[in-house]
Amino acid sequence: MDLAREPWQPVSVRLNGTTATLLIKFAAGDCEEHAYTCCGVFAPGSSNALFESLSVSELISRTATVAPAFRRNPPRKVVRLVHHLLLAKEMENVSCDARWTTPSMLNLSLKGQIGGLVFAWKMTLIPPPPSVDTDTLIPSQFLTPMIASINVLLTNQIRLEKIIADKEKEIEELRAALVNNANHMGGIVRVKKTTPHFNSTQIFQESLQQVFPPSLIAGDIEAASHAVSLSLFQKPEMESVYKSVMTNLIPTTDEAERRREPGDDEDLSQLDYVPDGPGSTQVIGGGSGGGSSSTQIPAGTQGVSATQKSKKEEADETVDRRLKELMELAEKKQQAAAKPKKRKII
Repeated sequence: MDLAREPWQPVSVRLNGTTATLLIKFAAGDCEEHAYTCCGVFAPGSSNALFESLSVSELISRTATVAPAFRRNPPRKVVRLVHHLLLAKEMENVSCDARWTTPSMLNLSLKGQIGGLVFAWKMTLIPPPPSVDTDTLIPSQFLTPMIASINVLLTNQIRLEKIIADKEKEIEELRAALVNNANHMGGIVRVKKTTPHFNSTQIFQESLQQVFPPSLIAGDIEAASHAVSLSLFQKPEMESVYKSVMTNLIPTTDEAERRREPGDDEDLSQLDYVPDGPGSTQVIGGGSGGGSSSTQIPAGTQGVSATQKSKKEEADETVDRRLKELMELAEKKQQAAAKPKKRKII
């Protein structure tokens, strides 16, 4: 898709953790006063996600009907039409909201999930000025930001599926190697299977950069909103309304971060022997004869970072130190047993 040739132009993309806010404006010819604005907020799947069951083509088809209806119908009828299109039986598991914030502005919002990625698509429709030829506002132009948004979601979905598959393969290989080594030593190994962790933030940002030019990746959404509101509407009275809409669209707290359980940040990435570590652990026990020793290992795997490597070195040093202490203790016991016992004379 060549976004440069479309009337819909992305203005800025704001990245905040695993969330992206996309701001898009419409330009019909030389007219800068304009008809529609669109803002989408996207994030990888969270625990409170609503599931989207419609295909992409069906979603686009339903959304396309809203644009021409907005130009020729009264507000209440448009709101009913939006609810009818977006809340049909096939989409009853998707939340929708359509309301008028001012006499000349209609807000539409849609929450759902495509390919495991949550999206909250919100749009502000503003009637075009008389100077704009409404015949040029065709549905394909209206759909460009939605298609661009879906491209981001689908690109991210493919990348996530690939990295998860690679991690699962790596984990299975590590488990097999660990069990094989322990069996050779006569030990018993129990490894708990856990979901692999991956850097979804980096994947999501890379996906956005594949769709939008780097110059659009902006960090200050307020400055971008201010500049766009001035160039977009050319009306001072609309600036405060537009900034208010943009402020409401920006998520303040990531739901996925808010619902994280204690201990999610603990280092569970290695299958190396770690003594008495916190968190979820499994015990490797074994040996026969003079007692048994046990060492704990974390139950999970992920990529090993520089910090994790330093922890591994510390763990190895601790294990070596404890083994040395045990050997010294065993040697002392042998020496004590070899010495003749002194008899006490009463």
